[in-house]
Amino acid sequence: MRQTQCDDNAQSRFKLESGSKTFANDTEYSAADIDVDLTSMGSEMVYATVYDVVSHPENYMGQVVRARGPFAHSRDETLDADYYFVVIQDATACCAQGLEFVWGNGSKSYPEGYPQDGEDIVVTGELETYEERSSTYVHIANANVTMA
Repeated sequence: MRQTQCDDNAQSRFKLESGSKTFANDTEYSAADIDVDLTSMGSEMVYATVYDVVSHPENYMGQVVRARGPFAHSRDETLDADYYFVVIQDATACCAQGLEFVWGNGSKSYPEGYPQDGEDIVVTGELETYEERSSTYVHIANANVTMA
């Protein structure tokens, strides 16, 4: 997982499928698929669980997670890579942790089809790790994204 801050200057757009709150080409998850539902926890428990995921990702690999919070985007120019996050705040809203996600199969390109930075979303997907620059990161893969 990467920590991030919302960039107020970033401009992006999102497009909903007509009559649906789910974005097009998303993986579908049922309530029975959810292993860790951060949307049903109190703010202290949510932040503690996210901290545990960061500290012990091996305990959560392959589990389906649902999280709610503001959307954030970050770009690494040196890698020519974009990163997308659902931001989780602690109980006092003084600290935040970005849960990185890969939308669907990763074929969407930013900014077309993405929410605006700071817009509330719900992200559901499978926890996976990946290696980059000799570091291991956790992200929500095959993510389904809806408006909160």
